[in-house]
Amino acid sequence: MQMQLINVLRDINEDMERGRVYLPLDILDSHNITTEMLRSGNVANTLAWKGFMVEYLEVIKRHQSSANQLFGYLDGRARVQPEIMADAYTSILSEIVRRSGDVFSHPVRLSKVRKVMLGVRLSLRKLRARIFA
Repeated sequence: MQMQLINVLRDINEDMERGRVYLPLDILDSHNITTEMLRSGNVANTLAWKGFMVEYLEVIKRHQSSANQLFGYLDGRARVQPEIMADAYTSILSEIVRRSGDVFSHPVRLSKVRKVMLGVRLSLRKLRARIFA
């Protein structure tokens, strides 16, 4: 669930171009943010957006915490891919936080270095899963 919530933030511009809003309207409403404000892209530096981001990030963190507990139920080999996906999406979320929630001005993507690091981590985890399986 947390990956989908992060994905919604990451792809907000693309979704808006298609006339879609996947952000929770109840949370947007509670911060007086309209879909028109989102379409304008001028909302990123407003107090309303900052407040929305604080609340939305709390929702993500709750789901993240629940999901991380589930990894323990998977055996070593089955756990590798979901953990790498969770790491990748956590990196995307970290980039969004680093930008102070500005998901409007530039697409949020993982850097080449971060992708390589995730690839190395995946290889090491697969190796460890084989050795200790």
